[in-house]
Amino acid sequence: MSAVEAKTIGESAEQAEVDLTLDNISIVPDSLCMACGGSGETRIMLTKIPLFREVLLSSFACPHCGERNTEVQFGGETQPKGCRMAVTCSSREDLDRQVVKSESCKVLVPDLELEIPAATQRGVVTTVEGVLTRAADELAALQPQRLVADVEVGRKVQRVIDALRDRAAGDFDEFQLIVDDPAGNSFVQPLSQPDSALTTTHYERTDADAIALGFRPGESSTSKTVEGVDDMLAKPSEEREVMTFGVDCPHCRAPGEEQMCVAKIPYFKECVIMSFSCAACGYRNAEVKGGGAVPLKGCRATLKCVDEGDLLRDVLKSDTAAVTIPELDLELVHGTLGSVYTTLEGCLDKIVDALLRGNPFGDSAETENRRKFEAFLDRVRALRDGKVFPFTVIMQDAVHTTCRGAHPTHSLIFAQAGSPRE
Repeated sequence: MSAVEAKTIGESAEQAEVDLTLDNISIVPDSLCMACGGSGETRIMLTKIPLFREVLLSSFACPHCGERNTEVQFGGETQPKGCRMAVTCSSREDLDRQVVKSESCKVLVPDLELEIPAATQRGVVTTVEGVLTRAADELAALQPQRLVADVEVGRKVQRVIDALRDRAAGDFDEFQLIVDDPAGNSFVQPLSQPDSALTTTHYERTDADAIALGFRPGESSTSKTVEGVDDMLAKPSEEREVMTFGVDCPHCRAPGEEQMCVAKIPYFKECVIMSFSCAACGYRNAEVKGGGAVPLKGCRATLKCVDEGDLLRDVLKSDTAAVTIPELDLELVHGTLGSVYTTLEGCLDKIVDALLRGNPFGDSAETENRRKFEAFLDRVRALRDGKVFPFTVIMQDAVHTTCRGAHPTHSLIFAQAGSPRE
């Protein structure tokens, strides 16, 4: 929001309160224009992008000099992992894919050996065509100076500019566009589910990425947990105590408090339980991770739910476990729900919440698609509420850190999966 200074927003609060209700537009008058120094107007709206998350859109306009500026910021916290999306463009439809690019995101076009660094562009909501067009325009802005300074370099850059404009106009065979965001807050719209032309991967941030995002490297909860687990495991279970250490809040980056302890689950293994709370913004998070050595084999558990007692089974689901419900044709890949200790009913409830957060059918979707999605949610809710029996839940974990509680009336089918682990 480059056109609005913090002081300006504060002075305007009495005249125009910024209401961050979803899809509600707030107006901040008397915003400073950075072009002419006059007074303009900023419009702010919090909205949800289907298949993504909530974003804060701001638009500034100055009636004196005509200066205009739009920007997108993110209403949530920095994601636990970075994301890298690679889309193969082979048709005009691919150029119309929606792209959300955050300020920390870099864009690459490998066949042109082109990289657009994160610091050169602000956050923006655009399309693949818009990304290419904007890159070509910004390169062309300094072409006269390049040609004067070095003719050969200027000619090479001009070939890149021409290639970008040809691709934006649809004159291409096939090319790849890569969106890489260490903060995990960028997005490329899929055209179908699944989309074979779009590949999304999540990765752990490096120390350089953490510094660029404003974090201190080496002080994440993961590194501090690993340092203390060995000492804690060396003690008998009755002598183990809760460890407490300081960690920056991933939501507001204020100092928070992480608590950790190791618990032994009977007939299973030791698990690390972590809980974080932030006194500044109220953010809370809890995780359960498997402790000890990684088993040689993974595990697959198939549970046939026939009554309400099955919904009360305890479930320890790690972030490496995939969940499948064949009756719904539903498959959740590993990492979807994170690591949780709950009941089967609670697991189904988290699935409903995850589907609602990642709802691909927003207000702009066709009525028929929204209707089908709501009908699918109702089917999941029916399983959660115990209205439909029987149904099957399959949990497959490559590192064997998922556990289910027993039911007194029927058995659980359990198998070691993969030899060695797949």
